Amino acid sequence: MLDGHPDAIKALALSPDNTKLATAGGDWIVRVWDVGTGKYINSLTGHSGAVNAVAFSPDGKIIAGRDVLSRNKIKFWQTDPGAHLFTLEGHTTPVTEYVFSADSKTLASGSGNEIRLWKVNTGNPISSLDAVKNVAALALSPDGKTLASGTMDGQVQVWNLAPTPQIQSTFTGHRGSVYVLMFSPDGKTLASGSSDGTILLWNIEQ
Repeated sequence: MLDGHPDAIKALALSPDNTKLATAGGDWIVRVWDVGTGKYINSLTGHSGAVNAVAFSPDGKIIAGRDVLSRNKIKFWQTDPGAHLFTLEGHTTPVTEYVFSADSKTLASGSGNEIRLWKVNTGNPISSLDAVKNVAALALSPDGKTLASGTMDGQVQVWNLAPTPQIQSTFTGHRGSVYVLMFSPDGKTLASGSSDGTILLWNIEQ
């Protein structure tokens, strides 16, 4: 049992190698634990409200967090030793979703009708994409060349990111908001889950 938060726990994330667990919640702090021993490693501070989202980069070197007060910002820390790196700022509405690319070089974030791409090593913006409706889900293909976004009105947009971001296609079929997206390991199939109770599979190449 990992016991250290004095308030409700609202977010969890396991490191890609399954050796570390990040926990966050109402005390505004992200805590990092050793999974094998249960020992506390360090605390990541700097949020101004309850932390409701936390994620490791695929290489395990960075932890990204978002809180309920600074909802249009994403904070980055080094996993070890826990130093704050920088804060991604630029969205004008609350960030609803963010996701790392498989190579840990890019982060995509969704806010309202806007999707932003960021350089992970510097925090600098790469580009901004206009979504058709409020973004509720994001997924990057394993090769990082394709981005999928799910919207509150049930649409799924697919973007080609290379050489420059542009819309590839829009999928319709859900009758409710699309809250979760996932690419297959080969990047050819996209799964979308919706509040209408269905999961749809899409052929990206067609």
